[in-house]
Amino acid sequence: MGVVFMNEKELYYFYFDESNRNGNIRFKNGLPNFWCKSEGVQREANYYVGCYLGWNASSLESALAEYQEFEKQSKTVFFHRTDTELSEFKSQKIKANYKYGLKTFTSKYIKFYTSLFQYLLKTGAIYQLNIISPFEILMSDGLEFTFKKPHSQKIIRAFRYSITKFLQNYADNEVMSYLEVFLSTNDAAKFKTATISKLHSVIEWGSGVERKSEEVAVLAVVLEMLEECTISIKNYPIKFNYMIDAYGFKATLLERNIPSNCVILQIDNEKDTKKAIESEFENVTEVDSKNCTGVRICDIVAGFVRSMLKAITVALNPDESTLSNEKASSQLYILSKDWFDITEEQFALYKTIGNYLAADELPYYTVTTGKYADDVAMLFSLLHYFKKFKDYENYKRRNLSKHVKEFHSFSMQRLQNSLCSL
Repeated sequence: MGVVFMNEKELYYFYFDESNRNGNIRFKNGLPNFWCKSEGVQREANYYVGCYLGWNASSLESALAEYQEFEKQSKTVFFHRTDTELSEFKSQKIKANYKYGLKTFTSKYIKFYTSLFQYLLKTGAIYQLNIISPFEILMSDGLEFTFKKPHSQKIIRAFRYSITKFLQNYADNEVMSYLEVFLSTNDAAKFKTATISKLHSVIEWGSGVERKSEEVAVLAVVLEMLEECTISIKNYPIKFNYMIDAYGFKATLLERNIPSNCVILQIDNEKDTKKAIESEFENVTEVDSKNCTGVRICDIVAGFVRSMLKAITVALNPDESTLSNEKASSQLYILSKDWFDITEEQFALYKTIGNYLAADELPYYTVTTGKYADDVAMLFSLLHYFKKFKDYENYKRRNLSKHVKEFHSFSMQRLQNSLCSL
């Protein structure tokens, strides 16, 4: 690294932390270690979120000092303890209710997150997020699908997306148990047979139901491709791939014209993540978040994004794996009226968060995801939706039913646009 070059260019100080870290993926008793079992399969809504935040050198000191004062005040609001008794203020200790997004935030959480995102806007904090589902890691890094017939890369990517989404939504105890057997013995026969059987059942269950028409058509193609392919094991146990954190951040810096050797990074103590980031960056230091303000801010932002994603996933992805009733329900699973029945303060918070996380003209890789990222698209659609309204009065001119329908159409169009880029 040339010292002269770094002196000629402005330095940037970035921090990194993550939420919902899973580690290596293994199976036990028919379930991956990121799911749990209680009266059947419990699909955990658990996207991994890695978060960078940073400032240029000239802004750093004042930005961190301002947050330290805000953090000190927040501790007294949330915990009524001294700084010594509560030395670290992190997302796990902020117990907001996310059931209907910001609708279920009480006053102190609205004030906290309003102040947080206003602070990030005011200080010009640069952010970058990396978000991926552990189930996608399981499918992409654990299994290999080899086709007898030639298919374009676009078709194969669409197949991988669709089979991942299908198993995430519909795999039952039998399918997951046979997947564990396959990964343990390298014999895919029972897993493939069980998956094909489940595909037939879901196609029959959804046929003739309007809301399932597109899904049924896609699954028919997946079934045809699965029947003629060979499934093999890439890796097991599957090492969680943290390179998304390195590649996403590097791509964002390139878009912002920030040379990577002008970036000084401090990251929370996690050796696997550090190894991935160090493969692309030189100036990386592991720190204890107790002693690093920037890392603690990253933790708070990553925790907020993770919790919002979890609420959206629960709302939009009910467990239909049992295929209850003779036919699928005709009811659309969309965000309910409760998500949109918000106060002026909650509306203002959505706008503030949107102005930061969903700002216009952000670099493309500011939010880097895997291929299976429907719920991520929904979260950012929600932020963009509230940004459309000039003020709360304008927002309230539409009744709740209209907001539900308009958001559904708006989010489906954005999701379709994102899928076209697969």
